[in-house]
Amino acid sequence: MTDNLKAEAEVFRLAAARFEIDEESWISILRYLGNRLNELGANVNDVAVQFRIPLSLASRILEGTAKPDEVAAWRASAMAQLVQDVYHDIDSYRHGLLCCQIDDPLNISISATGVSEEFRDKYDRRAKELGISICWLESEISLLDLKDILPEIDKLAVEDGFDVSKGEIDFTRIALSTEAPSIRRDSIEKWFRWLDVR
Repeated sequence: MTDNLKAEAEVFRLAAARFEIDEESWISILRYLGNRLNELGANVNDVAVQFRIPLSLASRILEGTAKPDEVAAWRASAMAQLVQDVYHDIDSYRHGLLCCQIDDPLNISISATGVSEEFRDKYDRRAKELGISICWLESEISLLDLKDILPEIDKLAVEDGFDVSKGEIDFTRIALSTEAPSIRRDSIEKWFRWLDVR
C-alpha cells in the first residue's frame, strides 16, 4: 500500500516545506489528504511510513483532525532531530565535523574539514524529505581537533560574555543550544586567533 501513497506524500512534503502557506490553505491540504488517504484505504502505519511522520500525526490526518501548527511542530522537531543525528553519527567525526546547526526554517548548515560524497548524500536525502537544504561548509578545524582544548575555549567565550540562548522553536525562529558555547558558526572564527597561538 505504501507505494501507492507517493503522490500524497509529495503533496504533504511540499506543503510542509512552505512555512509561509496560510492557515486556510493548510486546512484544505490536510482535509484533502485525509479524504484521499481514506479513499485509498490507507491505514495509520502506511501513512506514517510513507510521510515519515509520527503515528499520532498520521492518525489525526486520517481522522481529519490534524491542525497546521501540528505539522509545523513536527517539521521543526524533525529538523532538530536531523541536527542531533549528525552529532551522534560517528561518521561525522571521521569527516571532521565542526558544527551542525539550523539556520532558518528552510536551511541547515554543516561545517566539516572533509566530507565524502556518501556522507553528504546520506544527509542530503534526509533534508530533501523535509523539503529543506543543507549548506555544506568546509572548515579548517574539527571538533576532534578541539577536544583537548574545548573546555578552555568555552571558558574564554563565557568570560568574554558569549552566552548560548536556550533552544527554542516557534513560527519565525528555530534555535538549538549547545553545551559548547564557542562551537557555533557565528562565534568560532573569533577563537581562530587564539587557536593559532596556543
